[in-house]
Amino acid sequence: MAIEHPTVDSCSPRHRNHALVKKILVVSGTYAAYSTVLPLLPIPAIFQGRVAEIALLILTTSLFMLLQLFMDLQFAYADLSVRAALSGVGISGLIWGGAYFALERPHFVQLMHVLQMAPNEWYIPNYILHQAMMMCLTLVCIFGGCMLSHIVRERNILLPVALAAIPIDYLGAMTKFGFTSNVVKSNPALLYAVTVPVPVARGLLVHGIQPAAIVGPGDVLFMTFFLCAVNRLRMNTVKTYWYVYLGVAVSMLCVVLLPNFNIAALIPIGIAVIIANYKYLTLKRSEVFATLYAVGFVLVLVLCFYLYTNHYVFGRK
Repeated sequence: MAIEHPTVDSCSPRHRNHALVKKILVVSGTYAAYSTVLPLLPIPAIFQGRVAEIALLILTTSLFMLLQLFMDLQFAYADLSVRAALSGVGISGLIWGGAYFALERPHFVQLMHVLQMAPNEWYIPNYILHQAMMMCLTLVCIFGGCMLSHIVRERNILLPVALAAIPIDYLGAMTKFGFTSNVVKSNPALLYAVTVPVPVARGLLVHGIQPAAIVGPGDVLFMTFFLCAVNRLRMNTVKTYWYVYLGVAVSMLCVVLLPNFNIAALIPIGIAVIIANYKYLTLKRSEVFATLYAVGFVLVLVLCFYLYTNHYVFGRK
């Protein structure tokens, strides 16, 4: 899986665009096929045994995150306009909403009766619809990240964005008063519709390994956001890709393998973006203080929002 920055050559812009579109379709199709087929496959005989199953889990999880981030990278290289990205959000969102509506049990049961399918046959269309919903959710977040990346017009703006994203995601996802954790507690079923589960081979669940790792919509959105911004501003795209992959892959493996371990994904993502591009993020003295003030102000606003919703919206003290 070679990663190369598109270069200007003798090909016409139209041919280069066609090549990028083709690559996006191939990578997206591979990602969708992997996510759909892997949970249906039993563990091969060579992976029987606790140690071998853990090794398989590490391999499949690492490959999933590689495909996820590689798909984000191809969209970053495509450098979509705001209008194109917004159209992608709208189309993917409509398909996601349609699949979610179809999966609502009363509507789904009615549909199965219309199609004259026996209850024991409902699993296949249910599973396909769910996978389509997850793929469309991923695309909504990817297109959203492409669209939002256009707000970053200068390299130095990327630093306060990354610095602010780290504590915001930590407060939102890993504290009792965070908005994300409160939404999950108030409506656990929502987790099924707005997160992408990391696929695992079917046999792992039978043999006692029960990974419950998920990729949140914000994780996909911000991975794409940072890659698009870094690529558009001619920073170190390839190094950013590998550093972010290393951070999210290690974090995801810790979530999968360690009991009761949880981490906000924007922590490793934000740190990786800063480390990979530190030489481009040179701030003057006045800009350093301005960045600190901006980050502090945003954190105060977000903290107030979390505390307000925790108390008045979710009714928790």
